[in-house]
Amino acid sequence: MIMGFGVEGMSVNVQGDRQIQAALRKLPDRLRELVIKSGVRSSMLPALNMAKRKVPERTGQLRDSLKRFVRSYPSGVVAGFMGPSNDFKITIKTKGGKTRNIDPSNYAHLVEFGHRIVVGGAVARKGKSNLTRNLRLLTGKVVGFVPPQPFMRDSFEASKGQMEASFKRIVARGAKREWNKMIKQLSAVA
Repeated sequence: MIMGFGVEGMSVNVQGDRQIQAALRKLPDRLRELVIKSGVRSSMLPALNMAKRKVPERTGQLRDSLKRFVRSYPSGVVAGFMGPSNDFKITIKTKGGKTRNIDPSNYAHLVEFGHRIVVGGAVARKGKSNLTRNLRLLTGKVVGFVPPQPFMRDSFEASKGQMEASFKRIVARGAKREWNKMIKQLSAVA
């Protein structure tokens, strides 16, 4: 049994203790998945809270958009993801009276990894030609660089050990709880 936590390309694989694995194997598939999903979701909380504390705050929208997501796949893998939610959009009024939607998931990577400041159009990526696919010349000029302000990567790395320990504890407790419920239901029938 391997559980995964994914954060922008980073992952942690947690192999459960043999006792936890044995207890989980005894549970029906649906209950096993619920227990593991609960463990993944709960164990991601320390990293999410740390990321919310570390994110540079200009308007607070990026911080407020940070969420955790848990997905289970047909192969049996349960994966947890953290990052800005695509559902989080803010509508603001510009100085001209027009409205504009702001989606933090469109710029979170620029804050995390940094970016170039370009004026006067677009520029080619490093090592690429100044011609685009439709043979227009890229006329922009790089005038600076905004340094990275990592909040997700640092939070994930700092919380890794805590996430693993929390996951094992929560899954063990959940498996025991569900196993006891099943025994209680079976003894009530008999």
